[in-house]
Amino acid sequence: MSVLQQGLGVGLVAALATSVGVLLVQANSNNPPAPPTLADAAARLEKRLEALEKLMPGPGEFMRSVQSDFAKLYYAVNYENWELATFEIKEVKEALDQAAIALPEKNGVNLVGLVDAMKSGPLAKIESEVIAKKDGGAFKDLYPDAIQLCNGCHTQTGNGCIRVQVPSAPPVYSQKWEPQPK
Repeated sequence: MSVLQQGLGVGLVAALATSVGVLLVQANSNNPPAPPTLADAAARLEKRLEALEKLMPGPGEFMRSVQSDFAKLYYAVNYENWELATFEIKEVKEALDQAAIALPEKNGVNLVGLVDAMKSGPLAKIESEVIAKKDGGAFKDLYPDAIQLCNGCHTQTGNGCIRVQVPSAPPVYSQKWEPQPK
């Protein structure tokens, strides 16, 4: 379960606990008011959910993570650090899922579908044909395919100004890209 899903779950549990607490207090008072209707309880939960949604990070925060991890994947593969490449591709997929949860549709574009296409297309091929086989040569063809899908999504959603390219410098300077000696 993702941190986002856990956070929403905690918020919903807190909202339900508050509602139950109010009902118990009302039941124990001398002049209890009329019990709330199911519609009242649903309206309170909907209001609480809307408040929690406002606290949730937007898709841009998740996409910054995708961009960083996608660039780290590039360096991990180029340095033949297959353990790091496995980790980074998992991080890319997780951040894409979180972005799709945060914003499942934008400007009439189904982002959930685009995320699924990325995960089942270019990213799945990178996992099976590059990382699993430890074949950095195949990566040179597959990484640009993933970039093309990224840029297509940006254009379709009205963010064509965001253009991904093959990294020209490491995304972070404090990380070693070489595999750890055994």
